[in-house]
Amino acid sequence: MSVAGANGPVARPSKPPYAVPLATTLQWLVVLAGPITFHIVYVTRNGLKV
Repeated sequence: MSVAGANGPVARPSKPPYAVPLATTLQWLVVLAGPITFHIVYVTRNGLKV
């Protein structure tokens, strides 16, 4: 059973481009923070700071 209007299927309103799910945003922050943190720790431990 499909939902259809008088002129065919009912179009669902699209989300605006800035409506990013919070879970995805938090996951990206974690993914990006990992390599940055590793870099800071590695550079500090090996005396590579400029």
